[in-house]
Amino acid sequence: MSASSGHTGGLEGALLGERYRVQQRIGGGGFGVVYQAEHALTGRNFAIKVLRTDLGERPKLVERFTREATTTARIEHENVVDIIDVARTDDGALYFAMELLRGETLEETLLREGRLPWRRVR
Repeated sequence: MSASSGHTGGLEGALLGERYRVQQRIGGGGFGVVYQAEHALTGRNFAIKVLRTDLGERPKLVERFTREATTTARIEHENVVDIIDVARTDDGALYFAMELLRGETLEETLLREGRLPWRRVR
């Protein structure tokens, strides 16, 4: 199955790079869409960020997306997500795979707790 048809929506069920079976959309933003995916061989779950197809033709944005992945991959810290893989789909859409973190978003925490003390924010 090809990974895109002109957009990043509707990738559920697609197999990216013969490695990642897309399960469900879990987020999105200005640059792309984030999906939960399962590795085809190991069964391990990952988060896959796919660059919006309409941005894939803009070299500076492709460079920025790639730089985000490669820079983050160099950081080894418990509070920074691990980047596992950077590749393109069969249709040429750029994506990167990262560890899937479960938990609450900052927005959810702020809605529940209100303003956070400086010690915790730091």
